[in-house]
Order: sequence, then structure tokens, then C-alpha cells
Amino acid sequence: MPYLIALIGVVSAITFWYFRLRDTGADVLDMANDVRLAARRFGFTRKLNANPVDSIEDARLAAAGILVIAAESDGAISESEKKMFLRQCQSVFSCTADEAGEFLIFGRWLANTSPIRDETLRRLVRKTLQLGGAEALADLGGMVRAVGEADNGTADEYVEDILERLKRASN
Repeated sequence: MPYLIALIGVVSAITFWYFRLRDTGADVLDMANDVRLAARRFGFTRKLNANPVDSIEDARLAAAGILVIAAESDGAISESEKKMFLRQCQSVFSCTADEAGEFLIFGRWLANTSPIRDETLRRLVRKTLQLGGAEALADLGGMVRAVGEADNGTADEYVEDILERLKRASN
């Protein structure tokens, strides 16, 4: 009898973990599909042997990556940071809510393509300046400040560093 109870317990545990991992795998595949669709929507094509940032041809995509880096400076993106991100994209980029959501998805992927956050930020600032000019960096500074202050009303050190980099690049 104890063997039967142990066998039922093992089978139950295996079943539980199987379904849990299956659901997680589906979520990961859905997330990858969302990034692929957002990239296609904005006309992004990745070049071989090149950093994804170097393949960007729209300043708004580079700006979205910078905004995500600012939002993730204190950890995961909070709900208030997400709402502010979407609001800023809609007002500055003059886009719909769906497009702003796609900017968030693509920006998250772009911001996390390299383990060295500072290098990604440097490339994104350079790309934004190249594609949008100095006036794009001025608008981006306001967006970064709004997203960085969304949680508690003050920007942390890393957000201030991003703002300083944007000022230096626009001069």
C-alpha cells in the first residue's frame, strides 16, 4: 500500500510539472512571436554579423530601446512605468496604442540583446542621433525623464546618467 501511495504521488508531481512547463514554453513562444511581428511591422531586418542596433532604420525604435533601459534601471518594468512608456510613445511619436505596445515589445528585445547594458545604450544614443538628429534627443530626454520618474516621482542615478549622455550627444 505505501508503494501505491508513493507511485500516485510521483505520477501527480510529474503531471503537475509537465503541464506547468508546457504552459511556460507556450508563453516563451508567444513572446518570441510578438517580437518577430513587431519587428516586421516596423520594417526591421537583421543584418548578419552585425549588432541589432546597427540594423535599425527608424529613430523611434532606438528611442524605444533607450526608454526600456531607463524603465528597467531599477529592476523590472513596473505597471506605472509601462503606462508612462505607452503614453509618451503615443504623444511624442503620434502613434496608436497598439503601435506603442509594439514599441514596448521591440524596445525590450532591443535593450536586452547584449549583456552589457552601457554598450547597448551607447549604440542606441548614437543611432538615435544619426537617424533623428539633435532635436530627437531633446524630445527623448523628456520621455526618459517621464518614464524614469513614473514610479516614485524621482529619477534614479542611472536615469540621470542616461539624460546626461543624451545632453552630451546632442551638443
